[in-house]
Amino acid sequence: MEEDDLAVFTVRRRNGELMMEKVLSPEENSYRLPFLNSDTERWREGEYMWDLRIALDAQTDAQGHVTDGREVITPFPPGVLRIVKVVGKI
Repeated sequence: MEEDDLAVFTVRRRNGELMMEKVLSPEENSYRLPFLNSDTERWREGEYMWDLRIALDAQTDAQGHVTDGREVITPFPPGVLRIVKVVGKI
């Protein structure tokens, strides 16, 4: 991983509506995904699709969104993120 390589984590509804996009920079040869309760606390219960792409030599727009790269890698197939009610108390 090089400084210009960026990872893009996205979550979408099944209809394709974008719910979350996080652009991640490499840290010590890995990517760290900060995933907080506040990221999803207003979402309805249900299943969402997530994916991760890595753009080598990433190009970004003025808002910081990745628009292209020398090569875009999808390291594994998209997955399902399930949002459920709280089932316990702390």
